[in-house]
Amino acid sequence: MTTQARRYQGKLFFDAHDHLEVSAFIVRDKEIGFQLASVSKTYGRWIAESGKVAIQEANGEYRARGVQASQAGTPASSPWDIVFRIDFEDPSGLIEVSGELLEAGESYSFEGELEAI
Repeated sequence: MTTQARRYQGKLFFDAHDHLEVSAFIVRDKEIGFQLASVSKTYGRWIAESGKVAIQEANGEYRARGVQASQAGTPASSPWDIVFRIDFEDPSGLIEVSGELLEAGESYSFEGELEAI
């Protein structure tokens, strides 16, 4: 039995200055479709390629591998892996999400609430 896709948007925060702008976060049965940009006071705005999905793994996390990002049309030197965890889903339309953005051997944790659209 399939469940209907649930759509969200909002910001997921790395810290007080840096965040992910999530314009689409679509939860389906075993995957999450997403469209986002990383916004950093230090590194500027990086847009993740659209059309990627995070696939649910055995541990319940969702992982997107090899996500290409670009800044003003210039591609990043290495692709991202993004891990999402759905920590809580409220019937009122909020979803709590945490995870990591992995790039070139570095891990950047994020968390926050997204609102239903």
